[in-house]
Amino acid sequence: MRGRQVFMDSLMAHGVDKIFGNPGTTESPLLDSLQNYPEIEYIVALHEGIAVGAASFYAQASGKTPVVNLHVAPGLGNGIGMMYSALKANSHMIVTAGQQDNRLRLRAPVLGHDLVSMATPVTKWAVQVEWADEMAAVMHRAFKVANEAPAGPVFVALPINVMEQETENCAGASSQMYAAPHPDLDGIAAITEVVKTAQSPAVVVSDDIARAGATDDLVALVEAMGAGVWFEAIRHHSAFPNRHPNAKDILPVDAAAIRGALHDADLVMLIGGPFFEEVWFTRGAPFPDGSKVIQIEESPARLAYNHPLDAGLVGHLPSTLRAMAQALQADSGYQAQAKSRNTALASQSVEAHAAYQARAQRAWDRDPISMPRVMAELNAGTPDNAVVVEEAITASL
Repeated sequence: MRGRQVFMDSLMAHGVDKIFGNPGTTESPLLDSLQNYPEIEYIVALHEGIAVGAASFYAQASGKTPVVNLHVAPGLGNGIGMMYSALKANSHMIVTAGQQDNRLRLRAPVLGHDLVSMATPVTKWAVQVEWADEMAAVMHRAFKVANEAPAGPVFVALPINVMEQETENCAGASSQMYAAPHPDLDGIAAITEVVKTAQSPAVVVSDDIARAGATDDLVALVEAMGAGVWFEAIRHHSAFPNRHPNAKDILPVDAAAIRGALHDADLVMLIGGPFFEEVWFTRGAPFPDGSKVIQIEESPARLAYNHPLDAGLVGHLPSTLRAMAQALQADSGYQAQAKSRNTALASQSVEAHAAYQARAQRAWDRDPISMPRVMAELNAGTPDNAVVVEEAITASL
């Protein structure tokens, strides 16, 4: 069999049903193979950035691992900006690019370049398949690395001659990985005791909660704590219902302003994210002086990566948050305190909404149109199933 068959069989083995691309001549072996794999749809984009972006959103929305197919150095270069976004979004995807015949490597072929060096800064792993015998092993590892936490894009360069080479190494079957880390029971017990000492706890949430399907467990934990919930400024998912009475606001994008927003918290619990993605430099930590800081993640690489912690815990987010909620719910004395905080947070939420409505009404007829009116008109005019994409970042609505 040829290298291209091993490549396509690897995609089939890992459940790939979409390839997003903008191909050229070096991608012809892949294109020629599509007729034998009707289960895989090739979606052509007019620009490489669109192909990468579409694949990233498809990965986030479907949970499947898509493939991107770009054309040698210029095509890869055009896609790198969105590969950076996919890396930040933790999108599990395989980005490929056709490469010139690797026997021409020293002769500077047209459109040739070191594709691995180009892709390395914006991927979890970048590799070029040098001969067909290693195609199966490379693709097996590519899917593994792309999908293990924290997920992200992997790049594979495919020289045109390697795709046509013969090999006896077949594509391997997809491994059924049961890799969700069970929470440390001693760690849960210790962190629960720390939480019980807090009079004004705050929880900061990010994307991994939604990715793990842990939103309901988070709601139970937040209510068991009597904590306000804050959101990272740049996020890709809704980790906590924004109409819940414990929902607070989006955090600012510099440490001093974050510290100010959390000023009354004596405990800050970070769950499911890199914490924090700042835009402006300010001195000091993003936490109030004297507050305890706890972080819960599915990957040990994230714990205490940017900031020292009082305690950190690695575990499958749904089961970890559920176990912590149950431990707190079992303490009736603590639950009385949490209920009191929940009541206060609900009152604050009602007051904040009324104040916002008053501000919106005062500015309703302003010219140019005010942002509260923009949002009100969007809310009134969009169907319930509409999706609104906001990419303003620091100029956010």
